[in-house]
Amino acid sequence: MLPHSYSRLAIALTLGILLGGCGQAGSDAKTIASPISVQTLTLTPQPLSQDISLPGRTSASRIAEVRPQVSGIILHRLFEEGANVKAGDPLYQIDPASYQAAFNSASAQLAKSKADAEVGYKTYVRYQALVKRGLISREQFDQAEATWQQAKAQTGIDQASLEQAKIQLGYTQVRAPISGRIGISQVTEGALVTTNQTNSLATIQQLDPIYLDMTQAVNTLGDVSDSLRPGAAPKKVSLQTQTGKSYPQSGSLAFADVSVNESTGSLTLRAIIPNPQQSLLPGMFLRATIADDKPGTGLLLPQTSVTQLPGGKGAVLLVNANNQVEPRQVSLGASRGDQWVIADGLKAGERVIVSGQVKLRPGMAVKATAAIPVSTQAAG
Repeated sequence: MLPHSYSRLAIALTLGILLGGCGQAGSDAKTIASPISVQTLTLTPQPLSQDISLPGRTSASRIAEVRPQVSGIILHRLFEEGANVKAGDPLYQIDPASYQAAFNSASAQLAKSKADAEVGYKTYVRYQALVKRGLISREQFDQAEATWQQAKAQTGIDQASLEQAKIQLGYTQVRAPISGRIGISQVTEGALVTTNQTNSLATIQQLDPIYLDMTQAVNTLGDVSDSLRPGAAPKKVSLQTQTGKSYPQSGSLAFADVSVNESTGSLTLRAIIPNPQQSLLPGMFLRATIADDKPGTGLLLPQTSVTQLPGGKGAVLLVNANNQVEPRQVSLGASRGDQWVIADGLKAGERVIVSGQVKLRPGMAVKATAAIPVSTQAAG
């Protein structure tokens, strides 16, 4: 065992070597342990217009695929591609020859049946008088009555056959089922079409009005959901094109889908947009602004300070009362320019880190400085 004085000397020498050889390392460690500087935004309620801005895609209000109901050869195309057509307008003419012959045959058969029924009826009336006088047997009378009844029934059958033949003949002229703009014809003259074919001859789309379908998280609908109830006044919807140009016609919010997307927690909203000039076409992307007449206040955060999560959620970093980093999950509302409306998860007075988050970890000590406050104009 070393003497006590020797032990103290050895420790002193060891500390001297460590301090002398690792002075720079100690300085670096001190630097790393220093609080990281971050910028924070102290949350205060901001006025909100409650207008909701959403992207959407247009779709035709009515779509009809034109298909033949009888088989045959196309003789004529009776419309111009891309033109507007009205319901009932003839579009194609299928060769009617065989159907005209079937109609003529059914018509002749009906005439014969009516003649047979008339003869049967006269015979029945005459036999009715004879059987009362005992000049013919009851069996002969019953046979005459049965013959007349059979002739009447055959007349009904032939009448139905004639109506069917007439319908089939009418189907040789393919007509527009709805009014709208017709697209490219998929067949030309001379093409053979069949009754149950899969491919359509052409497609008609009704473009005035036109639909705009949007998606929005259910928990961020707010007062918009009130206007979707039966009997409620619809909310006004204004539009902007992808180039930022305002669309001259205002639409209205019509309804919301009856089911929520389980993976995203969002709901599809549909607006009806007047389109008298048909300048809006199906498949176009537009930005819609759903107006609200109930302004209020809310908390806003720059979108760059929020990490988006599935289901309308987000994650932020706060500086707590001990100047330490604290993670927080929040519910995101509608976007306001480059900011998010925070629907839930934060309260006024809390400090959210808006700059310098890259190297931060929960529980780390930070030195917070105030960032530029959110502009109330951005909330509109």
